[in-house]
Amino acid sequence: MGKISVDELNELLKVAVEKAGNGDLEKANELLRTIRMFGLGTLLDLVLSEFVASHYIACLKESKDDKRILSVYFLKSKVSGLIKIGKTTDDVENRINQISGMCAGGVELVKVINNADEKLESDLHRKFNDLQINGEWFSPGAALLDYIDKIR
Repeated sequence: MGKISVDELNELLKVAVEKAGNGDLEKANELLRTIRMFGLGTLLDLVLSEFVASHYIACLKESKDDKRILSVYFLKSKVSGLIKIGKTTDDVENRINQISGMCAGGVELVKVINNADEKLESDLHRKFNDLQINGEWFSPGAALLDYIDKIR
């Protein structure tokens, strides 16, 4: 596979973020797949998926008239074993598919909390900040795994 310059990478990222910001996640994911074809590593995948996901969530929050149900989910990277603590007002399966398309090797659902409080995700990020690797990705430490196991 050929090489990609830093300027080309920045341009692709800029367009991917714009597409995600406009709600066009399919095009954003397509651009991220193009970037990954150039052999960029898993950590970049995590950063990119986090970046695009945050813009997607921001788009959903802007819709004030939309009374969607919030879910907090725990996903596990099939490659690294890291745990993502995220939230969505979209169907959780759709969200898993979106993230799987952005992460090398994909992800699997560990647990989901439906009808979650708006603050739960950020509270969990603070609670497990000592395990935080990058953004919403956490090391699967004992405290986090115990918490997840106790979710009904």
